[in-house]
Amino acid sequence: MQKSKSDVWVGLFVLIGAAALLFLALKSANLLQLNFAPTYQVSARFDNIGGLKPSAAVKSAGVVVGRVSDISFDTQRFQATVVLDMDKQYAFPVDSSLKILTSGLLGEQYIGVQAGFEEATWASGAVVTQTQSAVVLENLISQFLFNNCQRQRREQVMGCTLIRHLSATLLLLTAFVLGGCASGPSAHAQDPLEPFNRTIYTFNDTADRVVLKPVAETYQEVTHPFVRTTVSNFFGNLGDIWSSLNAALQLRPVEATTNFMRFVVNTGLGFGGLVDIATPMGLTKTSHDLGQTFGRWGVPMGPYIVLPFAGPSSLRDSASGYVELTGSGATEPNDVATRNTLKVVSVVNKRADLLDASNTLDSIALDKYSLVRDVYLKRRIAATQPMWVESPAADDWGDAVGDDDAWEAAPAAGQ
Repeated sequence: MQKSKSDVWVGLFVLIGAAALLFLALKSANLLQLNFAPTYQVSARFDNIGGLKPSAAVKSAGVVVGRVSDISFDTQRFQATVVLDMDKQYAFPVDSSLKILTSGLLGEQYIGVQAGFEEATWASGAVVTQTQSAVVLENLISQFLFNNCQRQRREQVMGCTLIRHLSATLLLLTAFVLGGCASGPSAHAQDPLEPFNRTIYTFNDTADRVVLKPVAETYQEVTHPFVRTTVSNFFGNLGDIWSSLNAALQLRPVEATTNFMRFVVNTGLGFGGLVDIATPMGLTKTSHDLGQTFGRWGVPMGPYIVLPFAGPSSLRDSASGYVELTGSGATEPNDVATRNTLKVVSVVNKRADLLDASNTLDSIALDKYSLVRDVYLKRRIAATQPMWVESPAADDWGDAVGDDDAWEAAPAAGQ
């Protein structure tokens, strides 16, 4: 009897799972909503339909007035032909236009109808000539960033690469030259370039307030927290493989193995890193970069430097960052538009994650530059542990710090 009850429950769960899969399949195919009202057909041609699917909604003023019945490719015009089943109770003027829109930021695509002003209306078999194709985000970003480079593709590869190398080289040379200049009054010991750094910090802060922060705030408003989490997980997963490599170079086998396993687990089971499966499994994330690796092997940090657009850094971290930027091409896609889209999304998503911190900084800091500098230096020093550290001698205090560490606090004899 007990076995029969178990079989019933197992069968019930199997049926529920099958029903859920059927629901998802019908939803992805846009077959959940059926309409048996009389319709008439019109067709339209588009240069690019994006992700439009058959049975997608046709809306006017937010109201569903029809459905996409068929999508085909015109081999003579090299355009997509879309056939619409329009509800007969809705008669649109013949000068009405169609455009492909998207529900929300990452929702399904549908066709929007913009009503015209003519008295004559669509009839069955009408062909709509005024159409607007789907907006492809990757194309917009690519055209915005590399409009000039795309005109001459051969010069783009050589010119952009040369500019990037020359910019990094010039930045390092500037840091060396300015290192011999007089520092500001009461300068920080690790910030001999404070006047120059403050100028760059002001420039970065202005660019952030005018451009990056408003974009990040808009991104945070229009995207669901789950979407932002998956984006952060995706780029964090790519960072795990670099952390694993640097941990190995730092002779940290545990961290190297853990980060590598995180990358394998999240890539294989977490849908390419969109979902963090490794953390609940006990694979703790640790961050290691090339600057820490250099510091681990005794390379000094050098003077504090504020980089244009990049922010706080040091001479050692600037050099290591350039090496990482050059070597990051191994994990980036070859397609220029896709690569640029990923970079823009990464920057905007990271800035959105720091909105609360930056707002707090604006409200409590009298001198934001000094606070940012001190926090950065302390974090980098704490995160970089040299390979060879002299062990302090044992003492009578029991703290292994040395007998002269706190003699002033020691009670005098006889007291």
